[in-house]
Amino acid sequence: MLRPMEQKAPLLLTFSIAAGLLLGMTSTRAAVLVEDFFNYTSGTSAAANNGGSGWSGSWSGVTTNGRTYTNLAGTFSTPTNYTYSTGTNYVALTAAGSAKIDYTRNLQTSIDFDPATSTTYYFSSLISVLNDGTVSSDMFFPRFRDSTSTSIAAFGMNASNRIRIVTSGGNSIDSTTVLAEGSTFATATQYLAIGKMVLNPSTQADEFYFSLIPTSSSVPLTEPTTWTVSTSQFVTGIATQVTYTVNANGGTMNLDNFVLGNTYASVIPEPQTGVLLGLGGLGVLGYLRRARRLGR
Repeated sequence: MLRPMEQKAPLLLTFSIAAGLLLGMTSTRAAVLVEDFFNYTSGTSAAANNGGSGWSGSWSGVTTNGRTYTNLAGTFSTPTNYTYSTGTNYVALTAAGSAKIDYTRNLQTSIDFDPATSTTYYFSSLISVLNDGTVSSDMFFPRFRDSTSTSIAAFGMNASNRIRIVTSGGNSIDSTTVLAEGSTFATATQYLAIGKMVLNPSTQADEFYFSLIPTSSSVPLTEPTTWTVSTSQFVTGIATQVTYTVNANGGTMNLDNFVLGNTYASVIPEPQTGVLLGLGGLGVLGYLRRARRLGR
């Protein structure tokens, strides 16, 4: 005959796993400030996309001079340990003419680059740049801009395909190695772009970090101590927009899954809390089974 605690073991296990998974999901979602997973109807214009959360209004972009914004059917690959779903659609931005693309959406809550107390933001986005080799200036995924569309902090690559951070005032820093040149980059390698901004009061320099992780690789389960490129700059302003930029004659940028949060786990995300609590539930069951055998 089962003892009272043994009778409750399956219930304890179920509760522990469910609570762990719920807590893990809840804590991650609580840390997400802005998101859009770009699951829009294939074949429609991406210049009117308005889903997700944390935004004000729709995505927008000028459509003249060969600039196109299209929702396409397809699924991005993702690095190991990245657990957000990519759905079945993504956005393609093409600058086929002499004018650049700025694909922009307003934030519901602005980002103050001179906060009263230090504030940390993380962001991630899946991107693929089909570079035709004629790009003469930067491409960004994304830029954080103010209400006049002036860039405050931008993350992307330069004309030599080096990973780049550019802050207001034209301060820029590039990675020391080239990702890929010309036609090599045009093979459309897919990346997870991930960045971090530590925004400090005006008397202290702000910190910026950025990496591109190939989707054939894996994302660290904990925040990396080394990023591909990083810089400390005194930056001022209030960001009200998120913008993806494809420069003139720059070909196509494909993008999916933009997430902005205040923890590293919120933009990956990493399901560690729920998993650990679930394993704890398994441990409870194992303990009770062992106690039962010893009590016979």
